[in-house]
Amino acid sequence: MVNNTVVLIGRLTRDAELTELGQDGGSKLRFTLAVDRAGQDAGADFVSCQVLSWRPRADGSTYAANLHEHMVKGKLIAISGRLRIDSQRSELPDGGSRYISYTSVVVAHVQFLDRKGAATSEEPAAEEEGVPF
Repeated sequence: MVNNTVVLIGRLTRDAELTELGQDGGSKLRFTLAVDRAGQDAGADFVSCQVLSWRPRADGSTYAANLHEHMVKGKLIAISGRLRIDSQRSELPDGGSRYISYTSVVVAHVQFLDRKGAATSEEPAAEEEGVPF
């Protein structure tokens, strides 16, 4: 059996964007995850991700909407989901056409990895000395 499963750990590059999907109460949360590369090719890969919630829960909220308030720039998270590859046909000026592919991760689960009270890129760490509290 072939399985399409992705597990990534990284930091949010900016605050997540929440979009409502029609009148049925669904929502989509979009964000980009910066994932470190190891080895000689050190750097980061930037992965487009989305959480799709088609039906609201009993209280009217969706999984995507509940995550939204916690998905801020610099937050360290782990995600699991599946790869999704979409393509779009683009017309060229010479009358021809080409297909452009977009790869993203459709997220099923999010786990927050920052320790409670840990500083993120938006919240500079306080210096140990001279802090009165």
